[in-house]
Amino acid sequence: ELDSADVPRNVEPPEVGGSGRLGKQLTCGRGEWENTPKADYSVAWYRSNPIGPDHVHYRAPAQEDLGRFDAPADPRFGSLPLPFRGPLKVGEGKKYTPTTDDIGKLVYCQVSANNGGATVWESATAPTITIR
Repeated sequence: ELDSADVPRNVEPPEVGGSGRLGKQLTCGRGEWENTPKADYSVAWYRSNPIGPDHVHYRAPAQEDLGRFDAPADPRFGSLPLPFRGPLKVGEGKKYTPTTDDIGKLVYCQVSANNGGATVWESATAPTITIR
């Protein structure tokens, strides 16, 4: 059984450093954590489609959304009725080098703190990936 003092708590969010230029390395700082004297930290990098507040999947998915792919296509976000896809894991570790697949996408790192069974994570968005 875990005590609340055993659960990691993020007190300063992670940050992504780097220019956001194609081929130039990004770094993910883990931020500051409490209740983590023996915590293991890990960093993963993800790529996803950028979505705004008017997008059908902006809100967090609900239980009723599980397996539901019937949302109509919206021409502002493409013309094909593709199923919703979540983020794609593109790397692990403190460093990541953006590729051409990252241009126009949202790239972010996720820092996880595991303290003997209690795992908490926070994420930080990278600068927009550009060619120049």
